[in-house]
Amino acid sequence: MSGLKGRRISADMFAIMLKISAGQLVFAARHDKPLRGLTLPPYRIEGGKSWSSITSTRSMTFDMQDAVDFSEKFHKIQSPDG
Repeated sequence: MSGLKGRRISADMFAIMLKISAGQLVFAARHDKPLRGLTLPPYRIEGGKSWSSITSTRSMTFDMQDAVDFSEKFHKIQSPDG
């Protein structure tokens, strides 16, 4: 899975991996709150305003390998045999 390092994943997709709401993930990341005792990986805010739109296209992203590693630990905590 080393090919995932450096690729980015959206907060929406990361939340789906964790089986939580995107809002819960974004709030925890923005306020440096752990999820189930685990510190979230660092995030970046990417994008900006589109030239053709007045709406913002900025989004929160995480490194994909960090997200996969975090997700595995996160689900292990809730697993009865983990």
